[in-house]
Formats: sequence, C-alpha cells, structure tokens
Amino acid sequence: MGASSWREQLPLPRTYDFTGIECLVDVGGGEGSMLAAILHEQPELRGVLVDIPVRRRPGAASLRGRGVVDRCTVREGSAVDVLPPPTATC
Repeated sequence: MGASSWREQLPLPRTYDFTGIECLVDVGGGEGSMLAAILHEQPELRGVLVDIPVRRRPGAASLRGRGVVDRCTVREGSAVDVLPPPTATC
C-alpha cells in the first residue's frame, strides 16, 4: 500500500502460494502496484484492478508500464460499493 515502487511489493508474490487462483481482484488498488507485482511474478494469473475513477486512471498506466496490462482489467468501483460482476476475461 503506497509503495513507491512495484518492486517493493515483491515479497508477497514471491512467497504466497497462489495455487488454484486464476483471477485476482484488487479492490482499492490505486495505481495497481501490488497487483502488478503479483501478476509479474505469477504469469498464469489474470487480474482485475477496481478503484474509484480518479485513482484507476494511473493504475492502467502503471499496469501497462509493468508489462501486465494484457492480463488485467481496470474497473470503476470502491470497497463500499457492490463489486461489478465478473466478465469472461477474468
């Protein structure tokens, strides 16, 4: 949360067992640094970044810059709202 670099997030995706998870949803993920780190280390995963409109725009650029945007969908929403239903992409 609030890490200045996605690389600072790497301890979690390198140590957590993501076995059986196909799609990971990051609600309130801001710029997507944690989701980008996880997707970078777990190439079999797809992701969804959910955040409010003001925060989600940088997230798309962040994911694109880290080379994982092709496996991630960016959606509008917040932790206090009903989450959008899943799509065929994830």
